[in-house]
Amino acid sequence: MFDQPTVFILGAGASWHYNYPTGEDLVRRVIGKAQIVIKCYDNELQLGHRNSSSVINDIYKDVFNINDPTHHQIKDFLQNFVDRLTHVDPPVIDYFLEWNKDLQGLGKLFIAWVMLEREREYKHRGGNVNRERIHRESPVVRERNEGVDIKSYKDNWYRLLLYKIVTECQESSNLKNNKVWFITFNYDVSLETYLYKGLRAIQFLKKNDEDIENFLSNRFIHMYGKIRQNPFVDPIPVIAPVPAEKTVKTIAPLLNEAHIASDGIKTIGDNKHDQDAITAATQMIEHAQQIYILGYGFDKINNDRLNLQKLLSQDSLNQKGLEYQKRMQTRICFTNYQDSNSINKKAGRALVGRDDVFLTGESFIYKSDGVGGFDSRAIYEKSIKDVYEALERDFDTL
Repeated sequence: MFDQPTVFILGAGASWHYNYPTGEDLVRRVIGKAQIVIKCYDNELQLGHRNSSSVINDIYKDVFNINDPTHHQIKDFLQNFVDRLTHVDPPVIDYFLEWNKDLQGLGKLFIAWVMLEREREYKHRGGNVNRERIHRESPVVRERNEGVDIKSYKDNWYRLLLYKIVTECQESSNLKNNKVWFITFNYDVSLETYLYKGLRAIQFLKKNDEDIENFLSNRFIHMYGKIRQNPFVDPIPVIAPVPAEKTVKTIAPLLNEAHIASDGIKTIGDNKHDQDAITAATQMIEHAQQIYILGYGFDKINNDRLNLQKLLSQDSLNQKGLEYQKRMQTRICFTNYQDSNSINKKAGRALVGRDDVFLTGESFIYKSDGVGGFDSRAIYEKSIKDVYEALERDFDTL
């Protein structure tokens, strides 16, 4: 059981284990989805059909205020999206959509499509297919030719959370005693879905589904929205694959499903005034004694939204410890897979106010200086392993 207030801050690297894309991979796949739809319009023009997607039409209308665009206008709109995104080739798509308000509708649609498709792939393949792609797209010929058993890797770090949550619970009503919350910058709802299904698979907990849902409700904050409004559904609906016959008519059901999911997605640009999520997240962090920052790139805008520099600085945490009369010691554990120095420096500036403190080339623990005769109240632990291995081998509190 989580008996100390604990917060998990999750970036794209945390969801990568569950087959969701990160950064540049998401950009490439969004472009690919747009190109599929362009091909559908091409095919219908060649066939002389005039079937159109109400979803794409609605997005076009929102941008240009034209009720009944032609196929050529829609195709030009889609091609413009592909061309501009390709020319910019951003490391992440969020800023691109902030800079280009006219493309946000299409961007969200294709992001949702990619996320739902990866969800379906994970379910059907039974593992993190990202592992396979790393080898298939490797610049080293030998690695490209090697087979990969995706099921042989340890990727399911959610199971470690489930074990911690249930341990010491004697009945379902004890679940609420867990002091754990999750702040995620990811659109997927794989974590809450996994915990919901996992808890319901345990006999003494399943006797009261209401206790499970009450425990899980209000534990998750999606800073930029999510693709499913209600993840506590069994079974989870799965998006259909792309049909062999690529026309606007055949692909319309898929676009409709992606459009519904996209309604819950927010971008950096259209979420600036969502103070409810920001306030709730900062309150969680402020009261936490254990904070896990997993798969997170320490982007400055996201750091600022969470007020990390103020809430997790050594001076702030030392002062908080003094106010609690030395009883409170805050430990911040973060991952930096493969020890990227750019992440080390950004983490150092966000957490300690120095960009050199984590440039060690290895996993380590840093204790800030104590004040007023007290020991340090702020302890920072870095792991250069992936999220699963960091939780299993470095961070000993799970």
